Amino acid sequence: SSVIITILIAAQAVLAFYLLLPVWINLAAWLFPVSEADLAEQYGDPGIREAHQDEIPFACVITSYQNKDFALLLVDSLLKQDYSKYHIYVVADRSEPSDNDPVDPRVSMLYPDPPLDLKLKSIDHAFKFIDADSWPYTIVFDADNLAHPRLLSEMNRYAQAGFPAIQCRRTAKNLNTTYACLDAAAEHYYHITQRFSAFRTGVSATIAGSGMAVKTSLYSKITTKVLDSTEYGRLVTEDKLLQNDLIRQGHIIACAHDGLLFDEKIISSGQLQRQRTRWIGGWFSNFRSAAGLIGYGILKGSFNALGFGIVTSSPPLFMLLGSALILTVAGWYVYPDSVVYIAGALLFFALNAVVSLSVAKASRKIWFALLLIPQFILRQMLAALQVKKSKVSFLETAHLEMLTIEDVINDKHLNLYPGK
Repeated sequence: SSVIITILIAAQAVLAFYLLLPVWINLAAWLFPVSEADLAEQYGDPGIREAHQDEIPFACVITSYQNKDFALLLVDSLLKQDYSKYHIYVVADRSEPSDNDPVDPRVSMLYPDPPLDLKLKSIDHAFKFIDADSWPYTIVFDADNLAHPRLLSEMNRYAQAGFPAIQCRRTAKNLNTTYACLDAAAEHYYHITQRFSAFRTGVSATIAGSGMAVKTSLYSKITTKVLDSTEYGRLVTEDKLLQNDLIRQGHIIACAHDGLLFDEKIISSGQLQRQRTRWIGGWFSNFRSAAGLIGYGILKGSFNALGFGIVTSSPPLFMLLGSALILTVAGWYVYPDSVVYIAGALLFFALNAVVSLSVAKASRKIWFALLLIPQFILRQMLAALQVKKSKVSFLETAHLEMLTIEDVINDKHLNLYPGK
């Protein structure tokens, strides 16, 4: 009937829009880039540079939940930075002091009592020890991260420009399984389309969950505000709450493309399902806020809020691709003339994904792993069936790769300076 055909075409139009959205973002970033200097003049704080001529002091907060050994490897990588003005705060939740705790004036080991059992509470706990005047920026890490020796130097470049929030570039710490390679491919794709290219068009980079530096005074206020709210339940999407609040306050999130942070990638199907269940639940809970940012951007005339709302309302890749394939098959039986349009959108999406991975200098291992994308999508569909668990369980991802920063740097399969 005409009603079914209308609904089908409308659904295909929405999916085609989101399939083509990253294509438009990459094209705009290439054809009409906005300079960082112009963005710094519009959004930056000139007082930051005046107060700190060379190095801006960073408070480095590591949130650790029952995995202090991993956090200490990250501490070791931070102590090897080619930077001097920083202090490390390790919030070792549900851990105990031990003989191998670092004895260094640049490190403070914090053992909350009673346990906090929540990442955002760990961040809030660290703020009780951080003076905003002494440490004007706070950068948050997950325990499984490792910092490139020049990470803080690269973040400092954007802080010197006055950007209130900065997201570094996360890249794979390990590529030892097919799942790790596919997880790394997704990280590359999102970094190029939703951070690097988006920022070059004048839209905020999305926050990746770790490696984000925010002005301490701003970050602590937002953290307190979120924790004081009863709306967010178990707060499994603290990164999305942070970025949405920053955008609504009129700030922009810069992308430090050359500031590298190594992140552990999942290595098994079980890890994938647990991690993606948490992430998918986060997307559903954040969708209303993303849609609200679109309306806010239109009403306030904010291109940053409008663009950011559109970008963050985009469905996860497996949902987008799975729905597009289903509607392509349905269209073939219901209204064949519509198939060419959704199929064309899928083709442009695939070409853009290849370009994005090429720009990201993806490892050869990642390219070979792409052959198993259908299996990867199937696991994420299974994760979607368990999405309700994200509301009652933390679904934390187990960390298994005990690597030092030297191990990662010496790995021939990792490109330490992408884009250079």
